[in-house]
Amino acid sequence: MNRLLPLLFKNERDAALLSFIERGDRAYLSRNGVVVPVPRTLDTAPDAVSNKTARNIERSERFIIAQSAPPADTTIDVIIIDPGHGGRDPGAIGYSDIREKDLVLDAAILLRDALTRALSPRTKVVLTRGEDAFMSLEERSLYANNAVGIGTKEQKNGLFISVHANASFNRSSRGFEVYFVSAEESSEAARAVASFENSVAVDFERNRYTYTNYAEGIYYKMIIEQYQKESSMMSGFVEEEISLSVKDVVKRTKPVQSALFYVLKGVLMPAVLVEIGFITNPVEAKLLSSKEYQEQMMQAVAAGVVRYVRLFEKTKGFTQ
Repeated sequence: MNRLLPLLFKNERDAALLSFIERGDRAYLSRNGVVVPVPRTLDTAPDAVSNKTARNIERSERFIIAQSAPPADTTIDVIIIDPGHGGRDPGAIGYSDIREKDLVLDAAILLRDALTRALSPRTKVVLTRGEDAFMSLEERSLYANNAVGIGTKEQKNGLFISVHANASFNRSSRGFEVYFVSAEESSEAARAVASFENSVAVDFERNRYTYTNYAEGIYYKMIIEQYQKESSMMSGFVEEEISLSVKDVVKRTKPVQSALFYVLKGVLMPAVLVEIGFITNPVEAKLLSSKEYQEQMMQAVAAGVVRYVRLFEKTKGFTQ
């Protein structure tokens, strides 16, 4: 993984024009005068702009090198925790009428507190909802993107963690699951979980980023692919920490999985979704209703996120 420090370009005429430029072992994308680094390996870039086009853009009078940008901020500034469902959307209904929306709100508050204790005060930890209120999936992703200033020159480094509880017609199903977003589901089971969590998103497509031109679409495509790699890494850390924490209680776990969760698709930052257990399993439902077990689970999730944050900062945003 390679986040590269950019040069700053100023777009004099067309604010929507985007450039993809190679400089030795570095590559950059420029949009609206803001330049961001992209992976040097061009497996995602050949259909975007050719090397010849990049050189022509670089020579064009439209772009002047204004200055060398200072090193990018290499801290995680904001972590957004998203308790699933809420308000008129109860989520899954489990054993003894446990409602997913209530359980995950309690868990998310514990996760917020655990991360706040573990991380530097400079890292702000916020919830998309702090009460039993309905939020659409598009509102959640927009909240997260606004929290980190997506599309502004003051854009911050952020992380997004969505907390849910699972359900199944098979009451013996149990265990936690960790997901990151991908258009290709890792399994039919992953597809089914995503389908349930996406069911509230009747109007989600209205939140799709609309591109003023093809180049702008390529810009977001490449950035999302970069975040997908980082989401996979963070998911792995979270899965490992939960496995260690609950191994004496929950015997069945799955490896990190991927699926097309709309709420993750909409956020432009590394993002994971954690299904903390099956509330339709009588034994696990009782565990999840226990504050002690919730704290154990959320401490483990926090430990995985902290591992990611520490690595991000140690490697100066994965540039070293």
